[in-house]
Formats: sequence, structure tokens, C-alpha cells
Amino acid sequence: MKPNLTKQKLSQGRVVTGVFLRYPNPGLAELLSYQGWDFCIFDCEHSTMGPADVENLCRAVEPQGVTALARVPDSGEATLLKYLDTGLAGVQVPWVESADQARQVVQAVIYQPEGKRGLAGVQAADYGQRDSLPDYIKSANLETLVSVQIESPEAVRSIDSICAEPGVDVVFLGPTDLSNAMGLTNQLEHPDVVADVDPQMKISCREIFGPAVAATPLDDVNAALALANDSEYGLGAGIFTRDANAALKFARETECGSVMINRTPLWRAELMPYGGFKQSGIGREGPRYVVEEMTELKTIGFHGIE
Repeated sequence: MKPNLTKQKLSQGRVVTGVFLRYPNPGLAELLSYQGWDFCIFDCEHSTMGPADVENLCRAVEPQGVTALARVPDSGEATLLKYLDTGLAGVQVPWVESADQARQVVQAVIYQPEGKRGLAGVQAADYGQRDSLPDYIKSANLETLVSVQIESPEAVRSIDSICAEPGVDVVFLGPTDLSNAMGLTNQLEHPDVVADVDPQMKISCREIFGPAVAATPLDDVNAALALANDSEYGLGAGIFTRDANAALKFARETECGSVMINRTPLWRAELMPYGGFKQSGIGREGPRYVVEEMTELKTIGFHGIE
């Protein structure tokens, strides 16, 4: 199996970018492969595409070094086998809700002795024409990427154990299904999207890239400040309050690049800085930030203050 460049970059802590494709058009996939993406995800959960379509899409993107992935319809062993045999470098599996389910997914993706995926001389194995099957098994078990989707409150509560499961390379938040499962359909900035978070959970104290919100109910602005500042990162923070004085105190004393009042940190203004304080970088949009990139710039947004 060819080296999985996306998986290699992730293992090095590097950022990767990709695109979803919902149409079984190899020409469109080939065009996308020239746009500099690290990976392309063929969306077989929310489209009519099947394994036969995916096999041709893999052939379309591979010449440009794009990692071919598919979001499969479900986590069943037979489903995973059919899609992986097409030549995919990995799968994204929806509705994974526990560490046990994540473990079952990993075992269905990799071959013996660690897993139980069925073996045949198919496209994924170069039809047995390049490497011996034992060599192919060894490389496939190393190179195949496993991504699982978090899309329910049950999955959120199990997210730390899911992340810790060996063989899980990526944990992907599905905000639309998650908000819908919580009765907050498409309210992606609602403060209850991820509520009652333990401050020690990674989603609260580490920096994440994705539409995730960690909401912790507190009675005192000083407690909110202590929680917001108790991290080596300072990209963005938000507070929900009707007390203007508390809001101003939080805005002044929070060690973050952006502070949202009665909005989550997902809210953005045009040309707002991407960087933050501490370990959150100094990225900026627009030429004016070239001369300011060594300063600690703070954006404060007030919403709903009476």
C-alpha cells in the first residue's frame, strides 16, 4: 500500500486540509486533486455513491498524491470491507458512540493479527501484482487511516475514551447531527451544544480546530475567568451573561485573542485575527496585521447586553 501522506502529517502534528465530494464524477475528483488538498473524502453517507463509484474516484485523485478517504454509510464490517477494497487509504465512520464501537471499527479496518478484515487480491492490494500479500497486510495496517464521527450526546460523554482507543487517528465532530440529537437543530452556536464539561477534559483545556463549544455553567465571573485562563492556549473565549459589569471584567481580564459576549467563540467578524494569546499563534487576516503580528490583539464582541 502506498504511503498515507495525510496520516504521516497528522502523526507529526501538522495541519492537513481536504474537501468533501458527493458526486460520482471522476473528472470532478481529478480536478479537485489539482487544488492542493491533502485529502478528499467521498461522501457515501449523504449521497447515492457506492463502492464501484469510489473505486474510480480513487484512481482519479491518487496521481496527484491526494489521500483518498470515504465517509461510509455505517460502521458494519461488511460495509467497511467493501469500501476499503476499492483502494481507499482510510475511512470516516459515522455515529460512533463509545470506545467499544471505535475498537470494533478499528478491528474491521485492519488485517490479522490485530484486526479481522477479510483479505483478497483487490484494487487496495494492487491486485496482488506489486507486493506479496503479507507485505501488503503489513503496510495496510500501518497506513490505513481511521476517522470516527462524534454525533450524539452519548458520544460526547465518551469522547476521551474514544480518543484514547488505539488505532483511531481522527475524531471528527458532526455538528449538524449532534445539534439535532440534542433538540437544537442546526443551532451550532447554542451554549448547550457541549454543556456541563469537566474543566479537565481536553475539549475544555486544549486547543481544538473544529465547530466545538465547551460550555460550563458558573455563578461567578471570577470563576469564569479562572477557568478561561487556566490553559496554555488563548485563541478565543465566550461568556453568557446579562450583567454588563461582569461582561466587561471578563473581556478585560481574559487572556484570549477574541472574547464573545453572549456568543460562542465560533462567531467571527470580517478580517478578525486568527491568532490569540499564549500558545495560540499570531495568525492574522489582511495586510494591516503584518506590522502587528507580535502584539497581543484582542477582539471583544457584545451581544444582547441591556
